[in-house]
Amino acid sequence: CSAAWSIRSATRYCIAMQWIDGATLADWLRHIKSGSAAEGGAFLSFVAGKARGTPAYDPQRVLERDAIQAMDALHLSCWLALQIAAAIDFAHSKNVLHLDLKPANIFLSFYGRPLVGDFNVSVDARHAHVMGGTPRYMPPEQTLNGTGDGRADVFAFGVLTKEMVTRQ
Repeated sequence: CSAAWSIRSATRYCIAMQWIDGATLADWLRHIKSGSAAEGGAFLSFVAGKARGTPAYDPQRVLERDAIQAMDALHLSCWLALQIAAAIDFAHSKNVLHLDLKPANIFLSFYGRPLVGDFNVSVDARHAHVMGGTPRYMPPEQTLNGTGDGRADVFAFGVLTKEMVTRQ
């Protein structure tokens, strides 16, 4: 989770995040579902092609980009999934439930790093009463009775990981 800062009151969070100018995981999945190559080099070319401009030089991200370049499709999907899982784990450690985790809300930086964004329906895990989300990524209990907890994010994570690995 790359929140630049956050403000929390008794009932609301305000999270400010860095601007990501480029592709989302949904864009990438559409691209590879059309039959395009899905390995690391193709991924980095795709992400760079969607970006407007080049970010400031970041030696750590350049090294990460070199590692991504060498990944096959399965390793790339697993690496992306691990980064997304770490971001959701961080949010949960701060008692924030995302509740709308889906490929369109995973932004891809110029260097290929996935960043979880769009926390507009997120809630404090200790006071989760109102549920939102996208039906395709919601667990059955959330769609049936409108309530849920951190497991809703885990379910959505499983669905999007399945999409990355199987391209379906």
